[in-house]
Amino acid sequence: MKSWSDFKVRTKLAILVSVACLSVLTIGLLGIKDLRSDNENLKKTNQSLNQVAGLGAMKSDFLAMRLDLVYMMSLKDLTKLQEKWSDFSVKTASVRESLKKFEATELDNEERNAIAQFKEGFENYVVNGTKLGEMLLAAHATGTAATLQEAITYGTTKVGPLYAKPAEIVSNLVSGNIKEGEQTFSHNLASYKKSVTITLSIILLVLICTITLGMFITRSIIKPLTSVLENLKLVASGDLSARCPINSGDEMGLLARELN
Repeated sequence: MKSWSDFKVRTKLAILVSVACLSVLTIGLLGIKDLRSDNENLKKTNQSLNQVAGLGAMKSDFLAMRLDLVYMMSLKDLTKLQEKWSDFSVKTASVRESLKKFEATELDNEERNAIAQFKEGFENYVVNGTKLGEMLLAAHATGTAATLQEAITYGTTKVGPLYAKPAEIVSNLVSGNIKEGEQTFSHNLASYKKSVTITLSIILLVLICTITLGMFITRSIIKPLTSVLENLKLVASGDLSARCPINSGDEMGLLARELN
């Protein structure tokens, strides 16, 4: 079996280049793997942020619907009353749109059950809220105090209590998604730090191995070359008994044997 000193110089250099190329390839493959993982994590984080934003808008619009009905029960100005009624319709459409977008995302069973309960409660609130709005508009149009009082009583006893359950559901969904987003971010950050640590460790190991191998190859060339040059100086000075103590099988050994 050949020893290291028996390998040709070009073979040693080829080994060095191969080690360097394999090291670069390894680091590149690890980088691609980390990029794919980061891309997946980024998609999950983006989805979580979109869900939180959608639920937040849904929660705000639903609250605005309630406030519109509350204001309608206290307003006397028919114009402002109609403005609130129009806003109620706009917010209703907005909640439905946000609900549709949220249902199109990836949801677990718990979220699907919760959003189904919210949807049921919301639609019930819309039906009764619409009835209340129509009663209030009719009462103000006729100017009948008894009709107005009947509408207000209907709003406080029938419509008002219908808000609590769906509002609580959407509030819990917002809190749950925020918590999930925080956990996803923490996991992604830990994964990123781990990837950076592993990559830097591999780069450091590759540098150490490459430098060590390079120095070893350099030494295997420089040391015998120096010996040959010293013997050439002796021969040039007339000492024909000078001999190179190099017995390797590479180019330096061949040159030493020829010189001897």
